[in-house]
Amino acid sequence: MRVRGKNTIWLTLIALLLTSLMVSVGSGVTPVKLSILPTVIPKPPAFGHIGDSFEMAIAIENVVDLWSIGVTVKYTPYGRPIVAGMIMEGDFLAQGGYNTNFAYKIDVFKGELKMAVTRLLTYPLPVEGASGDGIIATFVFTVAEAGSTDIEIVEVDMRDSNFDVISPFNTWGSDYYGCDANLITASMPDGRNPHVGDAITFTSAAKNFGDLNITARTRFDMERLEDGRRIKIYSGQNYAGGGLGEPLPFEYLYVDGWSELGEWYNEGDSMVGEPDGNYMYANSAYAFSGLYSFEDITLAGREVANVDFFGYTSQPDGSTGWDFDPYVFPWGAWCDSMGGSADWKWTGGRYYSGSSYDMPEYYIGSAIHQEENINMAEVGIENYCPSGPEQRIDAMRMKIEFSPITPVIIPSYIIPPFTALELDPMTIGTATEDMIGTYVVTATLEYTLTGGGETAWPEGTKTRTFTFEIKP
Repeated sequence: MRVRGKNTIWLTLIALLLTSLMVSVGSGVTPVKLSILPTVIPKPPAFGHIGDSFEMAIAIENVVDLWSIGVTVKYTPYGRPIVAGMIMEGDFLAQGGYNTNFAYKIDVFKGELKMAVTRLLTYPLPVEGASGDGIIATFVFTVAEAGSTDIEIVEVDMRDSNFDVISPFNTWGSDYYGCDANLITASMPDGRNPHVGDAITFTSAAKNFGDLNITARTRFDMERLEDGRRIKIYSGQNYAGGGLGEPLPFEYLYVDGWSELGEWYNEGDSMVGEPDGNYMYANSAYAFSGLYSFEDITLAGREVANVDFFGYTSQPDGSTGWDFDPYVFPWGAWCDSMGGSADWKWTGGRYYSGSSYDMPEYYIGSAIHQEENINMAEVGIENYCPSGPEQRIDAMRMKIEFSPITPVIIPSYIIPPFTALELDPMTIGTATEDMIGTYVVTATLEYTLTGGGETAWPEGTKTRTFTFEIKP
């Protein structure tokens, strides 16, 4: 019976095993061989598909007196395309009836599996390592995404029964082949020296080398050499200017009326327009104001990227830790909080602005980006404060940010098996004077089998990099 306990020797050894770097030194003796089996998954000509699992092993050959070993296996990071699991000790070091201790760690982010196993002192057996060939450990790779990856042994530490390093050794990895796609062309068909006033087109094509439909898109990373300003844009999108690495263009809509009054003092006209010193206020807990409407907007083809609400507020009675909570109707959605200043100040997005919880989108999604809905929206304010302190608000505005890149949702394209496809071009509608400069562009294919979303997409191994210059 093996005892999986820990002792002082083991604790010292495991730290040694998991931090040492692989050394392979040639000599006249037969090297130890460490390999990952099978050497190819799946068996050609098959391709791996999401949900497939493959049983793997770390095998050893030609070793003499092995008392302990640590190994690091490296593959593609981020759990794409494969993830490791079901790690189990092999029977090699336990042969002869020795007790052993086994430890492992999986780092999905780095794409690493670290494992170590050592013999333990086992009375009445001698202090002697295992010799010959066998299995150090077994594990399972499960397919999680499109793509392929090398599987390599990148770190090894082997010790004999005297704790001396065992060398020389050689390592042999494995290869996983899944459904792949790659960029085959990326170019500027109208030339690389456009002028102000010109439309600029970037084309790309990709090929699916797998046996299932793949969803793909080309990412263009552009950097202007003169000032380092950058933009990331995709096939099928158009850049209209006004946001090249800078804040998005925006427009403010101020309160222009109300549909009803509520529980605050001096409601009504005090909220209309820009701040003018005529304000409404509340000093009772959770008082709710009436509903206030905003100026109308005409989008005229512009696409809304983000909506936020701001109030011109003050909390002179020391209640700055409390909030003005706006709710947008007819959805009744909370829009984050305003407040936090004793003096008059525009406040808003107090807790979640710019994060994945940015409001009101977090609750009502892109509905608030539609012209009709922006124009019918009304806001009521809750005094999120205990009774006593006076909370004041003079004006309120809706900030509408516009995307310089349209469509906002990144287009993607289905490429059938073993097929090449030209993707929709990426365009700059009209080059403007503020775009003058020299740019470096890198085109990279992103592709997926899972349907996309905005999680990390695997990238093709081939990229295209070129320069162009926008001239006056």
